[in-house]
Amino acid sequence: MKKLRVIFFGTPQLSADILTYLIKDDSFEIVGVVSNPDTTGGRGHVTIQSPVTLVAHKHYLTLSQPENIRTNEIFLQATRNLKPDICLVVAYGKILPQVLLDIPPMGFLNVHTSLLPKYRGAAPIQHALLNGETTTGLTIMQMSIGMDEGDILLQETWTITPDDTTGSLFQKTGERAGPLLIETLKELQNGTIKPQKQDATQATYTTMIEKTDATVHADWTLDQAYHAWQAYTPWPGLHTFFGETKITLQQVEKYPLEHSLSPLSWHVSNKLPALALKDGFLFIHGLTPAGKKRMSGEDFVRGYMQK
Repeated sequence: MKKLRVIFFGTPQLSADILTYLIKDDSFEIVGVVSNPDTTGGRGHVTIQSPVTLVAHKHYLTLSQPENIRTNEIFLQATRNLKPDICLVVAYGKILPQVLLDIPPMGFLNVHTSLLPKYRGAAPIQHALLNGETTTGLTIMQMSIGMDEGDILLQETWTITPDDTTGSLFQKTGERAGPLLIETLKELQNGTIKPQKQDATQATYTTMIEKTDATVHADWTLDQAYHAWQAYTPWPGLHTFFGETKITLQQVEKYPLEHSLSPLSWHVSNKLPALALKDGFLFIHGLTPAGKKRMSGEDFVRGYMQK
């Protein structure tokens, strides 16, 4: 069986982890990598390359970083010249035009970090956590012009634990997506996979996560606050205020109560800071005051709450 010629599209660390895994497999050949252009930032306006770009350079892979893929004929022709059999997309960050989707004879596959058709869109992991889901997973689907509307090829499901955050679920996704992609590619080559249409009536959609989303609200229940901590860790970081000091909550524990409390008031319990919600406390084991390093809850009590 001939080796598939593959072009990989991706940008963030999740994509880089999956690309690194795929590079180790010799059943196909990665003939090109596409990532977002370099940016500048920080002191001195240093050049910042995406994690996928760094992996491509490390392994001497052909790399493209087009600004505009919709009308960039040079990029489109370069893609044609690579003669890909199939293209893989993992959190690339740009909408792909039909003219690009039509290039590989086996089409484009996308790794989506939810169990489609639920949680289509930009932030499926975060919204699954916000909604208190107990299971999540991965979907490998065929790409189409519609927002995550393509046919489902393979899925894998796992349990969301109370300790899971967006960070831990991204890590699990990075570990499991590579093997699932390779299984999908092999089944496509063997003709043993049957695409399944999505049930559009079951579809839900997610929006981008903004920094302003991650502020604790006085009208939240304890569960809502805890799920927000799960969803917004590590970014943008669930935060509240102690006086005028912004506090980012790094590690918390739920303590429900049957009676009501004064929301967002601060207390000390078992030597830990405790943030009140209307139906219980968030015990805070780790936090970061604005402009300071991360500290334990006990240190925060001693340094801030006992002055």
